[in-house]
Amino acid sequence: MTYDPLARVRQFHDAVGVEREHTSADRENLVLLRRTLIEEETREAAVELTRLARRVGRRQIGRSARIALAKELADLLYVTYGTADVLHIPLDQVFEEVHRSNMSKLGLDGRPVRRSDGKILKGPNYREADVESVLYPTVSGFWDAA
Repeated sequence: MTYDPLARVRQFHDAVGVEREHTSADRENLVLLRRTLIEEETREAAVELTRLARRVGRRQIGRSARIALAKELADLLYVTYGTADVLHIPLDQVFEEVHRSNMSKLGLDGRPVRRSDGKILKGPNYREADVESVLYPTVSGFWDAA
């Protein structure tokens, strides 16, 4: 079975009546709603990450902590894909472009360049993601003036 999160989110949107086409009057409310949903899910994922970090320090990572975090991360993906869908953003293609860009972060020796906390930094051959080439001219409708 092929994993297609966007198809699953669209199935849910169809079942609950989420619209993909919007009038200009609806657009601001739609964007604000999607922001609220992402903020809520981000907070919930952050809470679970904090709980997990506290348990890691005590070496007491249990099944319930992992289950709770996994659920919140999936919820965050769900609202992210849903937001991309209703705003007509081809998220899978944008993700591929960001992936291409991220792979260009490696250093000249092919190894990651890291900050002291482990974050991967931009290497000398870094090329920014060209999201514009992915979005335009393929996206129309939502972003067009109505």
